[in-house]
Amino acid sequence: MRSLNLDQLRAFVEVVERGSFTAAARELNLTQPAVTHQVQELERRFQVALVERFGKRAYLTQAGEKLIEHARSLLDEDSRTQVTMRRFGDGWLGRVRVGTSKTLLMYVLPPILRQLKTDHPQLEINLKTGLTPLILGSENSALRRTIADWLALAGPPPRPLMEFDNVEAMKSVVAVGLGASIVPSLSLGAGHVTMANTLVRPLSPRASRRVGLVRLRGKRGTDGMELVFAALSTLRQRPAARST
Repeated sequence: MRSLNLDQLRAFVEVVERGSFTAAARELNLTQPAVTHQVQELERRFQVALVERFGKRAYLTQAGEKLIEHARSLLDEDSRTQVTMRRFGDGWLGRVRVGTSKTLLMYVLPPILRQLKTDHPQLEINLKTGLTPLILGSENSALRRTIADWLALAGPPPRPLMEFDNVEAMKSVVAVGLGASIVPSLSLGAGHVTMANTLVRPLSPRASRRVGLVRLRGKRGTDGMELVFAALSTLRQRPAARST
């Protein structure tokens, strides 16, 4: 069986809603015979009468009443599909996925992301955080190994009393006097867990880590990806992140 023809369904719906083939033809910018042909093609396809004429008015048959429900639903879905696909040609910049650490997401990226969304409202940015080399506290993180290497300069590194994958949680535990920790200096600014009653000292010698910006090799770039890449590249102009 052939697939449904949306133009035929549209003509059928217009005839029903306008009450006549002539009015439907005016709405669709077609001739009246063309609209009649579209509806007749539907009737031949289903082998049932869909519309009955009484005078100049068109009325639904019982079969037509059933079809009109499906026809309207299909046309609504077609309209939504058209709108969605037009977005790709109307300045839509696409979806950009960024994987990062919680530390950078909390302390570095918010102003960059806010500016991107202000300048490019149609840009979709999906952020993903998880265990990476930049998560403090986790035994599997590179930062943890960096800190362990720094502590090893003075002897075997001590075993932690507690482990967290969130810098603010680590600071909170320190703030109530349950221990000491090493956290990035980025996390010590205003607006975070207060350090008013906590003694803060820089490491000596200093420990630092490099933050890398990576892209999947061979993946076709989009305008949105280039915008996000350029915005994140501004981090190169900032001093290297350090542990304190």
